[in-house]
Amino acid sequence: MNKTVSQVKKGKFFRAADLILLVLVIVSVIGIAVSESRPEGGTVTVYVADRKYGEYPTSVDREIHIEAEGADMIMAIRDGAVKVTHSNCPNKQCTLLEISRQGQSIICLPNKVVIKIQGESDVDGVT
Repeated sequence: MNKTVSQVKKGKFFRAADLILLVLVIVSVIGIAVSESRPEGGTVTVYVADRKYGEYPTSVDREIHIEAEGADMIMAIRDGAVKVTHSNCPNKQCTLLEISRQGQSIICLPNKVVIKIQGESDVDGVT
């Protein structure tokens, strides 16, 4: 116990694990701040098997039936948010998410469906 007290007096208060924890907390806070700063709204783009299925504005409430390549899903747009309300995939993980900000996406691997909110400034590739 005396060794710990003397280490604190010598300035060895932080251990390597404490420093790693501090860095992780700082990175987490920055990540949350960046994700919350993304603008809401835009266009919902639906891809089925890497092909564009359709684009829909988030400002119009509607339900879209996605039926292609074995996928049978219903996507709902309400109050600027997008949610899959029905899916024929086995695990139904895609129905647990709701997205409303640019850059967010819902991915259903079994059905090969990607639902992504994009804004006017989103870049899909580099020339």
